[in-house]
This record gives sequence, C-alpha cells and structure tokens, in this order.
Amino acid sequence: MMKRSSVMAAAVCAAVMCTSQVASAGAWTQPEGEHYTKVWMLALVGSAGYDSQGNSVETEDYRLLSMNYYFEYGLSDKWTYVTTGRPFAHAIHGSRATPYVGEMWGGVRRGFLSGPLRLGIEGQVGYQGIARGKNLADEGAGYTFSPAPASGLAKLEGQLGVEFPNGWVSASAGIKSFGNEAISSAVIGGLQVGYTIKQKVTVDLHFPVNVHLEELEQNNLTGAGESNYIGAGVGVSWGARENFALHAAFDGVLFARANLATPALLLGMEFR
Repeated sequence: MMKRSSVMAAAVCAAVMCTSQVASAGAWTQPEGEHYTKVWMLALVGSAGYDSQGNSVETEDYRLLSMNYYFEYGLSDKWTYVTTGRPFAHAIHGSRATPYVGEMWGGVRRGFLSGPLRLGIEGQVGYQGIARGKNLADEGAGYTFSPAPASGLAKLEGQLGVEFPNGWVSASAGIKSFGNEAISSAVIGGLQVGYTIKQKVTVDLHFPVNVHLEELEQNNLTGAGESNYIGAGVGVSWGARENFALHAAFDGVLFARANLATPALLLGMEFR
C-alpha cells in the first residue's frame, strides 16, 4: 500500500493554470532502485483572465498546450531523486503564437518515519524560460501574455502524509524563490486527499496554493512569474496494467490574481 500511495500521490497533483506543474508525492519516497514516471498533455483554452488586482479581464482567444513530465527514482529507502519539467510548449493569443520552455526542476526528497504517518523535506532547483517565447499581448492591452519569463528557480518544502485503508491525505508548505529580481518569493503548498477503489481506480481532490510575499507588480495573465492563486481540482487514475495507468484531471481556481481564467485539462500516462 505504501508503494501504491507514493505512486498515486505523485500522479494526482495536476497543473493549475499556467505555472503549476508540480507533481508531489507528499512525504513518501520510492524504494531503492525503483522509479515512477508520468508524462502528460496540459491544455488551457479560454478568452479571459484575472489581473494583478483580481479583476476579471477579457482577452483575445488563447490556447496553451504543453508536454510535461515527472520522474522520481529511489536512491535509497530514505532518499528519492525528483525531476519535473515542461520542455515542449506552445502558446497562442489571438493571431500571435510562440513556442516556449516552461519550468524545469531537479532535486531530492528526504523521507522520515516508516508507518502510516510520513514526513518529508524536498529541495529542488531549476530554470524557467530556456526558450522564453515572447509577449503575445497587443501594446496597450493593459496586461502582458508572456508564457515563460527567464529566471532561475529554487524551492524548499516540508511534507506530511497520512495513509489510511485504500487512501491517503497529504499536505505540504514551503517557499519558492526566483533569480529574476523582478519576481518576489512565494509561499507554496497544498492539500491532497485520495482514495483507491478496488485497486484499479484512484480518485483525488487537490488544492494547491501559491502566494507571493510582496504585492504583485506584474500583470502577466499567463501566471508565469508573479501570480497568486488557490486552486481546486479533481483527478482520476485507472490502472490498466500492474505497471501502467491512465490519468486525467480537471482543475480550476478558488482565488486568482495575474492568471488565466480557464480550467486546466490534463491527460497523461503513468509508468512504474
């Protein structure tokens, strides 16, 4: 059950708006020599956003499509290597379009305890905007539409997980910082509840949080860079085979500033 909880918890943290791509396994680690891989398509399609003050803003029609991955490998029973990224992405806003590379991360998770209660600390570093794309908003629009402003990235997060029969609850809290001085640090975290039905179908609810420590000075509606939000979503994984599953998720926001006002749709595959 611990292994299954680790895999499913890693799978169900879907993307919320443009910036979030973190797939968190809570405080669980992979057994030494074992791995978990997930690849997925993320789509955001709409014609509205939230500005830096939280007001609704009408925009030209937009589409953001990306290929994403998450991989973890057990270095030992207590240490797990973690990497996640958005290496291939394309944004369209009105008649303008640009390819870009989103956040790319790598780091480790240290797990503590071995019973139903798990604790963990995870640290990662990364980079955003290796191919940053361009601002797709018209001059004078009152906002920008830049999918990947360049910046170094770092984050440190504490994690808590509790397992119960056929399910789990996990929570996390930490800090995310940017090398780009124009982007302030943010408090990150979230809550996740999951339940597995007949060892085949796992359903989860997840609530990611991203709140910057300083008042937002940028008005980038893609959510890349400075963006405040509290998300809410549901995910479903179906274990088609012992080491293979299909996953889908639907995410929205309860509160957002400097972000897109459209649900995030995710379709992916999991391997272990």
